[in-house]
Amino acid sequence: MNGFDEFAKDMDQVLRHFGTDLNEYVDAMGFTFLAEVRREILRQQLVDTRLMVNSFQRGGLSNVWERTKTAIEVGSTVEYVKFVNEGHWTVNNKSFVPPTHFFDNAYRITERILDANLQKKFDDSIRKGFS
Repeated sequence: MNGFDEFAKDMDQVLRHFGTDLNEYVDAMGFTFLAEVRREILRQQLVDTRLMVNSFQRGGLSNVWERTKTAIEVGSTVEYVKFVNEGHWTVNNKSFVPPTHFFDNAYRITERILDANLQKKFDDSIRKGFS
């Protein structure tokens, strides 16, 4: 059983490293997403009093940052953010302001970054656990 004990010990170490790395990676992806949202707001030159941009910064006045072990929810509680992203009717329904999809664009960019990096991060974490 000595070989199994060594294997179990190695696996415990791998899981410990993986848990720590996963925690750091989830936070990093949250920060990356918030940065991409801010870039999109600025890239599209959306009308902003800085309230919207600042709400997409962790710790910002109207920032949402809720985390579990394996997931993160980030966003803004600024009321007009949804209207800027999804479009809206002006006062008295005279005309429709088209959506900018800044949030959706940032999400897609972050998703591509995640897809490109996740397997490498996983492999690095496993390798670190066995070293």
